[in-house]
Amino acid sequence: MENRPMKKRLLQGLTLIFGLMALATAIPFEGAREASILGYKSLCPFMPISTVIALYLSITIHRYLRSTKRQS
Repeated sequence: MENRPMKKRLLQGLTLIFGLMALATAIPFEGAREASILGYKSLCPFMPISTVIALYLSITIHRYLRSTKRQS
């Protein structure tokens, strides 16, 4: 049972990282080499796609954590 808190912390950290990644890809960045699909320069040239994927992963992990909290 000692492994459970560590797993929870790891998943919380992943949720935070994916959420921050989603925000970072949407912020305009002048130093970018290429414009994103939407036409402005951001950290990731595949901005809407990468943002949606990162948000999906963050929300999915968060929902998993909430469901396991309710079961215990």
